[in-house]
Amino acid sequence: MKYELMLLEGASARFENGIVSVSKNDRIISKTLDHPSIKIGIDSSKIILSSDSDSRKIKRLINTYKSHINNLLKGLDEVYVYKLKICSSHFPMDVSIKGDKFVIKNFVGERKSRSSKIVGNAKVEINSDVVTVSSYNKEFAGQTAANLENIAKVKNKDRRRFQDGIYMIIKAGVEL
Repeated sequence: MKYELMLLEGASARFENGIVSVSKNDRIISKTLDHPSIKIGIDSSKIILSSDSDSRKIKRLINTYKSHINNLLKGLDEVYVYKLKICSSHFPMDVSIKGDKFVIKNFVGERKSRSSKIVGNAKVEINSDVVTVSSYNKEFAGQTAANLENIAKVKNKDRRRFQDGIYMIIKAGVEL
């Protein structure tokens, strides 16, 4: 079984120690893709995924690798953007960025602040009640957005009444 993925114009790829790195201009994005049954080869203009086995498990794994590599290549040209909306009806929420942490104060009247780590090189901006997360790496942007959504979950209260939180409204270019 053998699959080939074409590189973009001006892009180059490298595979060393189980890490696939793609670069174009000044952007370098890398991902660990290491499985003993799958061989990854780099040609001048293509990435070749191959395996000696034709089992369903290996086919699924190769398709997963293809998706990861396509996300890396797409990230060389465009930025992945996630938008989240801050909803606070009971208590005014105060959100801020301190270093590589996103901090929420006064969430549902709690005295202790909640914080979440900003993953990798994701860039987080706060504009009144909309939080924008952007990165060239889809996994960094998506995981950071998911972390922000998870730290603002209401626990031990009726979700129909306490609808405070941070909710995703645009997910990598797709409106929800």
